[in-house]
Amino acid sequence: MLKKLQLANQLLENYKYDESEKLLLSLLDHVEMKHEVFLALSRLYLKAGRLDNAIIYQHKLCVICPKNKVYRNTLANLHFNLAYKLKNQGDFQEAAEHYSFAIDHNITQPEEAYLNMAVIFSDCLRKEEKAISCLNKALDINPTYAPALYNLANIHEEIGNKNEAKRLFHTILDIEPNNYQVIVRLAEIKKFTEKSDDLIVKMQAGLCDITVDRTTKINLNYALGKAFNQFDAFEEAFIYFDDANKLEVASGIRYDKKNHENEINNLISFFNKNWFDNFDKVSDESPIFICGMFRSGSTLIEQILASHPDICAGGELDYFPSLIRKNISPFPNQLLNISEDTFKKIANNYILDLRDKFPDSAYVTDKRPDNFLYIGLIKSLFPKAKIIFTKRHPIDNCLSLYFCRLDKSQSYAVNLSDSAHYYQEHEKLVNHWRSIFPDDIFTIDYDVLIDDFNVEVRSLLKSLELDWNDNCLNFYNVKNKVKTASIWQVREPLYRSSSGKRNNYVNQSLVLREYFEDR
Repeated sequence: MLKKLQLANQLLENYKYDESEKLLLSLLDHVEMKHEVFLALSRLYLKAGRLDNAIIYQHKLCVICPKNKVYRNTLANLHFNLAYKLKNQGDFQEAAEHYSFAIDHNITQPEEAYLNMAVIFSDCLRKEEKAISCLNKALDINPTYAPALYNLANIHEEIGNKNEAKRLFHTILDIEPNNYQVIVRLAEIKKFTEKSDDLIVKMQAGLCDITVDRTTKINLNYALGKAFNQFDAFEEAFIYFDDANKLEVASGIRYDKKNHENEINNLISFFNKNWFDNFDKVSDESPIFICGMFRSGSTLIEQILASHPDICAGGELDYFPSLIRKNISPFPNQLLNISEDTFKKIANNYILDLRDKFPDSAYVTDKRPDNFLYIGLIKSLFPKAKIIFTKRHPIDNCLSLYFCRLDKSQSYAVNLSDSAHYYQEHEKLVNHWRSIFPDDIFTIDYDVLIDDFNVEVRSLLKSLELDWNDNCLNFYNVKNKVKTASIWQVREPLYRSSSGKRNNYVNQSLVLREYFEDR
């Protein structure tokens, strides 16, 4: 038996996992060798990346040797690593449970496990109260744990508790005075009136600090641009925005105009009227989608709708972009290989996901702007889906993109010419969707909304077959979670400063005027 165990370990060292596993499992009935076999199986599954199996045998080891700290520490770390893996796979609830197991098994630095659980509850499961509880437990263990303080400040900012967010950010600065990430976040909350402001001075110092990394300097430039824009120092503001985007380009971000044109043309060609006429109905559900260009007013529209008692703001849900990225590539051509049952499963899973995250809501808005790329799939699954397109003046929109740091997938945003090109391609696709679904698509223009708020909102609600509600006039009082760059703007009454932004940057936006000279 000892020779078999030695052979199994030798096979394991030579990466012959299947042969080693078979041999070790055959030894499980030998009581006198259980300790060695459990240990070997645990090592095998860990080495093979099968963490769930490794945990099973590590648990068995802890039962046999309950006082062995090495085994308990290994088991705690296995739970922690499995939780990380499950989170990346999208198994959020199970991931949270394994972080909890890791804590129960006395993992070192349990505050990190609580932090990771909080991220899952806040960002993935939309359970802010549980996230706050986890972060407070982390801070009970380590009151100076900056990541927990930072994430707690994030949540309070997202739900509109400005003073508490500021207090927590300042607490971090008391611990780490040169934490520029926190300084930038405080700058995003504050309204600036003069360039001598202490936060501006600190951010400018950060730009001059050779030890500060590129990413931080990008964020500092964006924040300084916004600050100078607030007190009408437009030329200086643009210099900061320009420097931020040049640093983004230097990091390797590239937008391929021709490739994007091909993608849009392929979508238009694939999702023609004939496709929908011959597509069997999948679901009778009528979800609501708000989409269009990023920075076109979608957060404002969602906030207005969220003030209606029948609607809950779902925010930027990643369901369709993630689904297509992982399972429907190349899109849309891969749809030809998907069965009717799979289409039904995709539709059902989306609705189940909404109901799980927002169980008490009659309607939930999915405000993922780039879902405009996936309207063909969405309307295939949900023929009764309601689509709201948000738009604003193209030059204002492109400038707003340039003045805000977006995800690297929005690579067009770091160059004004690229943004203009993307905007035109977006318009081409949106016009195609309108031609096919004229009765299911409502377009709301930010500039028109500002001029005639009541009329536009009434029309919006009518398009969704909802009655008027006076709460929609006071959308800025809604107590909900906002996670976009417009986090504080939508918590204020409607303002005009974002409309006509192009008039403040006439010389800097000449390239945009070449694209949109007739607008």
